[in-house]
Amino acid sequence: MRPPNDRDPVATPIQKLRLLQGLLTGKSAFTGPFFISVDVTRRCNLRCLGRRFHSPVAHRPSPGNHNIPDMSLEMFAELCEELRSRNTRTLFLTGEGEPLLHHWISDLISLAKEKGMHVTLITNGTLLDERRIESLFGAGLDVLQVSLWACSPEDYKRQYHGSDSANFQKVIDSIRTLCRLRKEKAKTRPLVRLHQPINRFNFRKISKTADLALSTGCDEISFSPLLSAQGQLHEYVLSSGEKEELLYSLKTLAERLRPLPIEHNIAPTLLRYDSYGESGKKMPCYAGWFSCEVKVDGTVIPCGSCNIIMGSLAEKSFGEIWNGAAYRAFRRQAMTAEGLSNLAGSCDCEHCCYAEDNLRVHKLFKPLAPLLFSR
Repeated sequence: MRPPNDRDPVATPIQKLRLLQGLLTGKSAFTGPFFISVDVTRRCNLRCLGRRFHSPVAHRPSPGNHNIPDMSLEMFAELCEELRSRNTRTLFLTGEGEPLLHHWISDLISLAKEKGMHVTLITNGTLLDERRIESLFGAGLDVLQVSLWACSPEDYKRQYHGSDSANFQKVIDSIRTLCRLRKEKAKTRPLVRLHQPINRFNFRKISKTADLALSTGCDEISFSPLLSAQGQLHEYVLSSGEKEELLYSLKTLAERLRPLPIEHNIAPTLLRYDSYGESGKKMPCYAGWFSCEVKVDGTVIPCGSCNIIMGSLAEKSFGEIWNGAAYRAFRRQAMTAEGLSNLAGSCDCEHCCYAEDNLRVHKLFKPLAPLLFSR
């Protein structure tokens, strides 16, 4: 198995066997999460229309103490030590805001690398000056994912409410600078991924996003569907006709990229749009077994689209939370279709970001599905 948009393997055969052992119990996990997302800051320098935390048109409050703007070095270090003891090897550094606003972001990366983790940093790219780029090299970052909703200054102004349209060229120039410096220093990392979250106003621009990725020297390109924030962003969600147009465009783009030296996640994106909606209703959600997300203040939730609190690192260790009562109850509830239906008010499961992983686990363990659903 692998985390979304990341091609590095993250689960050993032993971990997979222990995952199976947990599935057989129906509640307790016998291995740590294969990958984990950590929100390092709530602060942001942009107001993206499609971001549910800072959008000017929608706001879905996240769980936890909002008086804490940044994760502390101490909490992060303790978390990394626990994750190492549980063989978690892949970490996403993200945020409700912009991770590069965290004063100690390079130190967070270095701490995670010292514990043997593969680290991806997700950024809007506006703060990627040469000094910060050098610090990312020094920290040993594995992947830098630059999320860009726009393909031109005009698009940028529309997608990023109240932002300077000149930011668009700034982001593109920063990516070029990083790729140039990496080549000059004969480094192989970080890999650079250009990411386009797809909404109604940019879904016809995916080919242009690919052009930008190729022209700036990116190693990868990726896409993801807009999550509707419990319907608050419904006007930005594709209609059925627009979705069909997008699916065709994605398949066409995949053929175009096939001979080119760039990786992409078009197949998983097609899965999220095309088949997961129906197939997902017929299988359990396994996300509670192989992943989790930690918020800035230490609040632990099953994934970024689910606001059900599993516990807090300010009160308990990660191990106590990972197999605590709340997590065990969530895993058991998510193993049935009825249970998943009852979670709908707390989780944005449409276009699930773990669709590929869920299907992979279900295919591997589907002989157990009748037993699991009957419990």
